[in-house]
Amino acid sequence: MKGQRKSFLVCAAAGLLCTLACTLSGCAGLTELAGELLAGSAFREEILAEYRDFSGTGLRIRQVLGPEGEENLVISLDEYPTLELWATVPVVLAGLPDGREGRITISTLHFLAPNLNGWNEFDRELSGAGVFRLSPSGALFHLEGELEALDISKGRIRRNDTRVTGTEALTALRNRDARIAALVAWMHQYGGPGASVAPAAPEDFAQYWRPILFPELAGARDRSPEAAAVWTGEAAEWTFAADINWNTSYTRRVFPELLWPVRNSGNLLRDWEEAFSWIYLQYKWDSMVQSLGDPILLIKTK
Repeated sequence: MKGQRKSFLVCAAAGLLCTLACTLSGCAGLTELAGELLAGSAFREEILAEYRDFSGTGLRIRQVLGPEGEENLVISLDEYPTLELWATVPVVLAGLPDGREGRITISTLHFLAPNLNGWNEFDRELSGAGVFRLSPSGALFHLEGELEALDISKGRIRRNDTRVTGTEALTALRNRDARIAALVAWMHQYGGPGASVAPAAPEDFAQYWRPILFPELAGARDRSPEAAAVWTGEAAEWTFAADINWNTSYTRRVFPELLWPVRNSGNLLRDWEEAFSWIYLQYKWDSMVQSLGDPILLIKTK
C-alpha cells in the first residue's frame, strides 16, 4: 500500500491533528496541511510538478515520482483533505503520442478517515478516465464519464494503541463501507432532493444530521417532531448498547429496517465518531464527481 511508507512523524502528527480536528463536529475542520500529513503525501513521493486551480474548486494535481521510479498523477481537493485519486501519467508526459494525448486512467482512491483515537485508512479501486492536457501556463483537466467506486482492496485501522492490518482490517473496513453506503442512501431519501446538495460544509452537515441520527444525544429542544412523538409514554421502547439507551420506537419510525440493528447496537454512532469524514465523502460523492466533469484550468505552481 502506498500509505505504508509513512514515517513515525506522520503518525505522531496525525494523532495531534485528529484531536484538534475532531473537536469540530466530528473531524470536520482539517486543514490542507493536516491532510497532507495524515495522508503521508508530504513524505511519500517526490513531487515533479504541481498544478492548482484558483477559481474556487480547490483542485490540485501533482505529478509524483515514486521510490521505484514510477510516475503518477495525484488528484486532490481542498474540501476533502485526506482524499487522493491516483491516476496514470498522460501519454504526452510519458513521451508516447499516439492520438490519445492527455488521456488518463483513474485507478485508485486513497482515503484516511481520522478520529480522536486513531483512523481508518484504505485504498479503493476506481474505474474512470479523464483528460490532463498541458498548456503553456498550466494544464486543463476534466473527468470523462462516470467515476465508478469499486471494492476496497486494502487498508488498515488504528484504535488507540492497537493497529489492525491484513485480512482483519479489510473485513472490518468492508463491513463499515456497507453500513455507510446504506446510511447515505437513506440520508438522500430522507432529506429529499435538496439534501443531495445541502448542507454543503462538513460542520453544517454534522449539525444537521446528528440530532436526526442520535436524538438520544440531543437536548429535548433539538429533537425533531418525529422523535418527540415517540419519546415518552407507554409506547416508547428502549434498548441499552454502547453505554446508551436507544429509543427503538424512534429507530423503527424513522429508519429503514436494514439500519435498525445498526442503530440499536450503537454501531451507527461508532461509525459517526470514527469515520465522519468517510460518511461525508460518501454523501457528497456524486456531486464531487459532477464538479470535476467540466474542464478546469490549472496554473502550474511548481
